[in-house]
Amino acid sequence: MTRFKGSSAVIVSLAVLGTVLIFFPRPKDGSIPAQDKSRFTGYPAWHGTWQGFDPFVLDAAAGFSVLVGGIAGFLSIIWTNPSYHIPAKCVTSFYDGSHVTPTTLFNRLLAYYILFTHFAGTAFLVFDLGKLWLTFGVLHNAWEVAILLLLFMGGRVKNQWFFIILFAYIFIVVALGVFLPWPYDAIIFKWQGLCSDFALPTVFIIIYVNTRKYVRNYASDTIPLVLVEDTDDVKHGLFPTTIEHPKQLIPLIFASIVHTGGNILATWFLQSLKAFLVFQFCYIISYPIYAYYIYLDTHYENASSVKRYYLPKRPLWIDIVIGIWSIIMSFLMMAIGVIIGNNDVKDNINDM
Repeated sequence: MTRFKGSSAVIVSLAVLGTVLIFFPRPKDGSIPAQDKSRFTGYPAWHGTWQGFDPFVLDAAAGFSVLVGGIAGFLSIIWTNPSYHIPAKCVTSFYDGSHVTPTTLFNRLLAYYILFTHFAGTAFLVFDLGKLWLTFGVLHNAWEVAILLLLFMGGRVKNQWFFIILFAYIFIVVALGVFLPWPYDAIIFKWQGLCSDFALPTVFIIIYVNTRKYVRNYASDTIPLVLVEDTDDVKHGLFPTTIEHPKQLIPLIFASIVHTGGNILATWFLQSLKAFLVFQFCYIISYPIYAYYIYLDTHYENASSVKRYYLPKRPLWIDIVIGIWSIIMSFLMMAIGVIIGNNDVKDNINDM
């Protein structure tokens, strides 16, 4: 019965994906703009001339995003450094039904994700979006894929497939971005980025819901906000405020949703500088919150002496369905962007 249910879910998901591809709208003539050029390198950029373009506004927003991301990345690297003292009571673990794995590697990947996003933002300020920026931008997405793979493997690197899949992903994305002509290079990069952006909050929500369900049914875990100092006893800095386990996962969910929302808006309104600026401010919100989660996970203890995230026991077909629907949602968001672009062309013709 379970196998039939799984096969049916995969088939239905593939059918929906096929339907989306068949009815995907075609861009009208004029909806795909001529490539703008980078202000500093002169290379073609992955966008046309933005409506209402103001270089001072763009640089201010992007610069602030880079600054905030750099601070968040620097602090995250410190908190996840192997030499950074984390008392045993403050160590969280993943439990997949058979293995207990500390979240140490997960937090470290999250810290690298924040830091390399900062590098990608810095590269944007210098190179603008384009083929030259691709080598930096792909690393932002690669850490998202690495986090998803790690959670799929129960919070640990089980085998060499982790590295094989990650390397293959980076190689394929870079190769397509380098060799495909405009606008296909930018389209493919945007599409694959949206796929991981949709998958990440979905997985975080599943972990939160499963852990919350387990805690309600089998345990009573409340995490007091205890600031950890250089002692394993954690007797200092006790405050009356508490966090009900697993609400400390909410920052992960919120940050990933905000980032995805900003990417969606920038996809819908490709020619709008305002939409891109909103996307930049989503970075300003999301990545400090990711860093805040790392701080919570490494500085606060659990009253029951066990900090554990319960990964759902699910068959492979569920992960396949999640992947397919992430692809579907990415295509749908891009389809909406094409429709909006076509309508803009129609409005411009009517105004002439």
